[in-house]
Amino acid sequence: MIDKLGGVIKTNLLSKRFNKESLHNHHDNHHIMKKMGCGYSKLLSKQHKSSTKPFDEDAMRDRHVSTESKENPSSQGHQDVSKTSNHFTIPSIDDLPLNKDSCITMHDLYNLLNDGAMKMYIHDPFNLLLIDGRELDLYSTQHVITAKHHSIFGSDSNFVLRLSNYGMVIIYGSELQVNKSSTDSLLKLRAEVQEYVASDVLVLVEGFDQFHLNYPFLCTDKLIETVADRKELLCYPSMVLDSKLFQGRGDQATNENIIDVLKITHIVNITLEHQNAFPKKVKYFRLELDDVGESNLFEHFHKTSDFINEALSTKIGRVLVHCNMGVSRSSTITLAYLMKYKQWSLDLAFKTLKSRRSCAAPNDGFLQQLSKWEIEMLGQKLTDIDSLF
Repeated sequence: MIDKLGGVIKTNLLSKRFNKESLHNHHDNHHIMKKMGCGYSKLLSKQHKSSTKPFDEDAMRDRHVSTESKENPSSQGHQDVSKTSNHFTIPSIDDLPLNKDSCITMHDLYNLLNDGAMKMYIHDPFNLLLIDGRELDLYSTQHVITAKHHSIFGSDSNFVLRLSNYGMVIIYGSELQVNKSSTDSLLKLRAEVQEYVASDVLVLVEGFDQFHLNYPFLCTDKLIETVADRKELLCYPSMVLDSKLFQGRGDQATNENIIDVLKITHIVNITLEHQNAFPKKVKYFRLELDDVGESNLFEHFHKTSDFINEALSTKIGRVLVHCNMGVSRSSTITLAYLMKYKQWSLDLAFKTLKSRRSCAAPNDGFLQQLSKWEIEMLGQKLTDIDSLF
């Protein structure tokens, strides 16, 4: 459900805790994809003109907080979650030629490809479908991994019949622009696909070239046809803040290729299982604590938040926060940072993180510690933790 308040759109995302056992079931995974699809398609309204540079959604949100605080001094110290979106801001284009609910940004596409809780969508051939709307020679040169060329509609009737199986379809081509033939072709393709599916059909706003510029490691010239091919694809940590703060699993934190590609400079390691794998090239903060509610993460919140903030304050700083599965301990540390340095309520921090990493779920004991942290950071309890899931 979307409410429009103060000119900013709020998205109410996943409202219930995932049933971890049901995530092993393909039908339930399909259902989750449809819920995420709705969430990913509902993004912010117009801001300033589009830029070729990656946009900083969090800076935009901070400016909104600053303006609101000046107009309403009582709002200082925290931000009302009802007045903000949890997704990366759509780069504004005057008179965007498509309803924003039908668009997806390149940053959200990155997160979506690497999301999926127990089974990453990038590995699952039955949920997410990417369709390349460009010319065949461009597709053959480079395309988003797992994408199919739009010409398949005319050459494979069985493919058309399978369209209804997908939880989400994403079409991309050139950047969306008004009165441009390439955009008109994408919109026509989208209309054709919509005739066969009941799921969301989204269009990538920035287009393939910008996606490739930011995420070349998620593009290829190879055809990914089989399940075995997909299982060979590398899955990356979730992006929490624009190309700066990431959250993921232990196996990702110990994969040198991932660390190099994302240019990670600092890692917060909250595990018993995983050693600091690259101490010569990465600065570490290690907490050897188990994922049980009795583990005292609260006493480390200041130090971990300061460690993250110091790293992100530099031009080249990029931080990965991880535990074993990237669900509970790492989420708790990420939330504590957002609450301290963004001055967000637990509710806002949680909804933002959840929209970018759907499996994020601090255990009950950690939620109690975060509730206590909220009071310490903001001077009052603003969030009912029982309402977070």
